[in-house]
Amino acid sequence: MTTVPAFAPFVWADYFETGFGEVDGQHHRLVDLVNVLAQRAASGADIEPAELAHVLDGLGRYALHHFAAEEALMEQGGLDPRHLRMHRQLHADFVAQVEAMRHTADPTRVVPVLYNFVTSWLTFHILDTDHSMARQMRAVAAGSTPEAAFEAESGHRGDPGNTAL
Repeated sequence: MTTVPAFAPFVWADYFETGFGEVDGQHHRLVDLVNVLAQRAASGADIEPAELAHVLDGLGRYALHHFAAEEALMEQGGLDPRHLRMHRQLHADFVAQVEAMRHTADPTRVVPVLYNFVTSWLTFHILDTDHSMARQMRAVAAGSTPEAAFEAESGHRGDPGNTAL
């Protein structure tokens, strides 16, 4: 008897690491969720409304826990308020998008949208915004002012999301 290998488009890699254990552990769980969604989408089976609600509930719980932990870490690290405001707004946008998906009448249309949304979030938010947060936190811990760390990061020209892709 042969086993069909699980479909996993994302494999956790070093370039996802921010260097902050709790944040990285939570990001790893998001990678796992993306892979579960990919397996579900690849199965071709229709998703039932209750199953979709379960997935969205889990994603909502993840978001609440992760965003609260990340925002507390940024506050404790003394990051510039401009970064905190921007980062919090991105978190709020994520929650709003998930809630909008919850109210879609046709669950079969939500799975591809949800998969694309979470994949994009994984790629661009984690590899760009969260890495920016981590660099600023390390700069502040090394003696930089929050303002100087924010300004230095504003001039950062790299695009880690595209580099990783």
